Amino acid sequence: MKCIKIIFAITLLLTCASLIAKDQTTEEKLELLLKGVSQHLEVNEEQIKFKNESGIFVSKNTFIELYKNNKNISINHDGDLIDDAKNEVSLRLLSEEQIQASKDEKMTSLKNGDQFPGFSFFNTNNKNVDLNSLKGKPTLISFYYSTCIPCIAEVPVLNQLKENIEDSVRMLSVTYETKDEALAFAEKHGFTWEILYETKSLIGDIELKGYPALVLLDEKMRMVDIKIGGASHITVKYLKKWIKQSLNKV
Repeated sequence: MKCIKIIFAITLLLTCASLIAKDQTTEEKLELLLKGVSQHLEVNEEQIKFKNESGIFVSKNTFIELYKNNKNISINHDGDLIDDAKNEVSLRLLSEEQIQASKDEKMTSLKNGDQFPGFSFFNTNNKNVDLNSLKGKPTLISFYYSTCIPCIAEVPVLNQLKENIEDSVRMLSVTYETKDEALAFAEKHGFTWEILYETKSLIGDIELKGYPALVLLDEKMRMVDIKIGGASHITVKYLKKWIKQSLNKV
């Protein structure tokens, strides 16, 4: 299995609920989730283990029953539970309280109103993009990496958002991965945003703690707000409202 240990700390509580339809049975939801984990993390389904909300290993059947009987629990892929030595990945149930705690966790060292740090990187079309070139128009930056399941899940929403607001807000995606990996991700998943690659220095400068992340900047390149992406409530309507309300507060 490709080493998935990420240099920058991955948030432990990213929900995968957006991957599955609400009208499916619990078993169908789980099977679809397992298929996605297996495909994108390059493990066999037999190598996927299960944990309850206390972090204790349980059987697949117990996992299903816990999920089925508790509406306040969500299925999550825990980036910290990838065991390269055993070639395994774990799924964990999280309570409503645990999910809320993840939302309250500080996602970056920047505070709302702080000037975004300067940068200069190439996009996948070989054009140099720096912070100064973005000034004059609000910018939404999506931070992702190619094997992040919630990052993949949010692509259709981000593409639709681009079609809705690209005249008023610039959209830029950022990954620490290589140009080839960025191009492969865009082609495989139909991602239409401009992508900057090999951006480890920027991610380190802002001390980003989780993926996917959406960072909103005003026209002067000050951070307005940040959101954890990939969750089921992150819809085009939700993002448009968030962007409008956040920029109106500036």
